[in-house]
Amino acid sequence: MSSLHGPRSRVALGILGTTALLAFATVPAFAAEHRDAAAAKPSHAKPSRPPAGRRHRAIAHSSSVAFYNISVHTGTPWGAGTDGDVWVRLVGDQATTDWFYLDDSNDNFERGQTDIFRVVTSDVGSLRRAEVRFDGAELSWYLADISVNGSYFFPRNDWMRAGFTSLPLA
Repeated sequence: MSSLHGPRSRVALGILGTTALLAFATVPAFAAEHRDAAAAKPSHAKPSRPPAGRRHRAIAHSSSVAFYNISVHTGTPWGAGTDGDVWVRLVGDQATTDWFYLDDSNDNFERGQTDIFRVVTSDVGSLRRAEVRFDGAELSWYLADISVNGSYFFPRNDWMRAGFTSLPLA
C-alpha cells in the first residue's frame, strides 16, 4: 500500500475508501528502514509547498511513527465549497509536522461534505492546534471544523480567505 520514492524519501498512501495515492514526507529513519522493500510508484498528489514566507521543513524529530486520520468538514452556507488548494499541519506538545497537501481523486471540500485523509508522519505528541493554508481561486471557503483521529477537534465555523490560520484545540 505504500511506496518510497524521490530524493526526499516520500511515502504514497491510499486514501480511505479510494484507490488514489497521495505523497507525504516521512520520518527519515522510517524511510531508510523500508527503502529496499518498497517499489517506486508515481504520485498523483500536487507537490507540497509551504505557505508564503515560511520554510517547508520537518520540525518533528521523533523516531516513532504516527498515523493521523484528518477529517475536514466544509460548512453548509450557500457557496461554502471550494476547488482551491488546502494544506494542513499538526502542532503537538512535542513537535510539528510538515505541511500536508490534502487532495485525492474525489471532488473535495464541497458544501456540507466531510473529507478524510490519512497521513503518516512522526509522532508529535498530544495535539495542540491544526494550522490550515488555503490558496483558492475563489474568494473564500467555509471551513466548519477539522478533527484528527476522532479525538481532537479544531472548530472554525467561519469563512476562510486565501491565507493561513491556526485553529486551537477545542
